[in-house]
Amino acid sequence: MKEYKHQMLPEHGGNRYRAGVRYDFSANINPLGMPEPAKKAFAGMADMLEYYPDPDCTLLREAIGEWEKVPAEWILTGNGAVELIYGLVYAVKPKKALLVEPSFSEYEKALRNVDCEICYYKLDKSDGFQVNEEILNSVTTDLDLVFLCNPNNPTGQTIARECMYDILKRCEQNQTLLVVDECFLPFLSTEEERTLKPYLLTHSCLAVLRAYTKLFAMPGVRLGYLLSGNPVLLKKIRNVLPEWSTSQVAQIVGREAAKDTGYLFRTRNLIDKERLFLREELKDNPLIDCLYGSEANFLFFRGDTMLYEKLLQQGILIRDCSNFLSLKKGYYRIAVRTHEENIKLVNGMKRLAEKARDQEETWQK
Repeated sequence: MKEYKHQMLPEHGGNRYRAGVRYDFSANINPLGMPEPAKKAFAGMADMLEYYPDPDCTLLREAIGEWEKVPAEWILTGNGAVELIYGLVYAVKPKKALLVEPSFSEYEKALRNVDCEICYYKLDKSDGFQVNEEILNSVTTDLDLVFLCNPNNPTGQTIARECMYDILKRCEQNQTLLVVDECFLPFLSTEEERTLKPYLLTHSCLAVLRAYTKLFAMPGVRLGYLLSGNPVLLKKIRNVLPEWSTSQVAQIVGREAAKDTGYLFRTRNLIDKERLFLREELKDNPLIDCLYGSEANFLFFRGDTMLYEKLLQQGILIRDCSNFLSLKKGYYRIAVRTHEENIKLVNGMKRLAEKARDQEETWQK
């Protein structure tokens, strides 16, 4: 079994609280910012903060249910998706689990807290870090839990619908709980083709994680939710979560954000356009060795091993992915931001490439 990799780097993106950072590409937050209804609600909620929040989150769950087109009874909210990951693991107490490597580190941390044995399905860089049908060989009968992230973080790769359904069927046969983290899936125009939400009613082994953090650009609010058609599982998780884990602020802002019906359309248009722009502008940059096929609201690539430090000197923060399991120095993730911000990144990369070329010419002389 692999030892958990400790590192000095920030464990997640978004650590912009340092001198000199002007442009943050390390956190995959919606560049549109919070929806206007949510901003207005936040500005006017002072009088509500003297009351305890609704422990059942009734109105919030109804709003999420309308947004996600699922019954409110299938929804459990929490203080971000991470709290729900830990709550689920504490509730289920799995003895053996399967993780994709590399992927979001909090799955592993939560599992280690309950002394769970962890197996890994290692993604192959020669295959673009893609999850394929070979993973079925790892979904064995002795597993209690499988975590999947779709699209995966940090690679941005999605799992083919047929493959995902085969994994779901195998888990159902083995009585293994399948938890699919779909926090980045709403950024994709193909969301409806890829989500496992339609199987929640017919597959009691399935749970789907989502969050307001990235999609609605409100990581400071801390609001995530878990979808499941299994009332026993939902009750177990709810019983291990602290009372009032979803704050008054999160409930009010969350309800209002879901009312902006055009927000998702605008988001996808922006992400599709700007992801293509970044890919086209960066694909031939000599500081990038390989730009992988991310479909999410971020790009994943391998390049100059000092790129993180070099861009930081220009006030540009990117995500150094060397603290993900199986990744080494030189792997990076960059968020898709506004066009103006993306131009700053592109120009910063060009300056570094020109500087490297000038230095090489000087050495040759």
